[in-house]
Amino acid sequence: MSFARSWGSALLLLLPACRYLAPGAASELRPVVAPAVKYVDLCAQQPCRDSVDVIALGVAGYLFMGWRDTTHLVMTPPAFRHPSIGRVLLWDFFRGTKPDTARITRRLAAMPAAAPERLRRVRDVLVGHGHYDHLLDVPPLATRMPAARFYGSRTVVNLLHGDPALRTRLDAVESLAAYDSTRLGTWVTRGPWRFKPFAWQHARNFPGVTWAPGDVLTPLNGLPRTAAGWMMGRVHGYTLDFMGDDGAPACRFIIGDAAASSRVVARTHEVWRRETPARGTAAIISAGNYDRADAYPDTLLTLVRPGHVLIGHWEEFFRSPEKSLKRVRGIDGNQLRARVEAVMEDRWTALEPGAVLRVRC
Repeated sequence: MSFARSWGSALLLLLPACRYLAPGAASELRPVVAPAVKYVDLCAQQPCRDSVDVIALGVAGYLFMGWRDTTHLVMTPPAFRHPSIGRVLLWDFFRGTKPDTARITRRLAAMPAAAPERLRRVRDVLVGHGHYDHLLDVPPLATRMPAARFYGSRTVVNLLHGDPALRTRLDAVESLAAYDSTRLGTWVTRGPWRFKPFAWQHARNFPGVTWAPGDVLTPLNGLPRTAAGWMMGRVHGYTLDFMGDDGAPACRFIIGDAAASSRVVARTHEVWRRETPARGTAAIISAGNYDRADAYPDTLLTLVRPGHVLIGHWEEFFRSPEKSLKRVRGIDGNQLRARVEAVMEDRWTALEPGAVLRVRC
């Protein structure tokens, strides 16, 4: 039943809408060209003592590496398999969608900042929700990250349970997640990092329609055959802190891989403002469907006032990442840039896969 509902949602996305007919120009968001490194200082009020490299891997995937301890890296999952919109909406039911391991190998080889020795040092993978463009490539990537644990909703855990090699490496985060001022959540400390999940939201992909909604309530015995089988589940964001040598948070990243309404942002801000301040804070926001959530990202940026913003999930993921990059269809990139700049001025960045944001704090 859940699959039928998901596929029905997919077909509804075929309703005509000019904004979805084609992707836009990547230049609208002025991405840093790989393999360049952009330097950002977040320590205006005090001397910088720490630094974190944020390496773009593709779509909403990033690799976080702190300079004081390069033995423990953190990742949000990237997308390398970009099936066409026709395949996802029409042929997926008949042909299915699987990871492209050869493409994964080629893409990683083209990104020196995501070298194999770095992937082997990934210890934590923070998953926001279960959609295929966030989770499909996790199982083949996991073999390159033998020490990594994977965190996400119960749906994410049940989906990844379909890979026998991952079953002992999965952690559900619902019991840890922050919600509001009455439920502040629980920090997980891992090496030089700590993270806290928070309850979040996924804007609708189309008026009245969200792709692959619903939960996977029991552990799967095999991975989903189709893109529509990767169900969304509960959506989480993460507060990720790189801890300083004084035991206090140095570099903080507020990570959301989907757009959320002003109500959800304001509720979550009640958690954020009760946290011990970090020396520097950066927010990672989602370009995809940003205007399907009211006042996003305006409310988030106005309430949090981060030192820098990283615009994620901006690449068109119905087009091979081995072709020239395009801006994700369905949005106005110039409008998004203007809304970010209205709060942040020039303190924002978009990264091509393989480019690096070096954050000093």
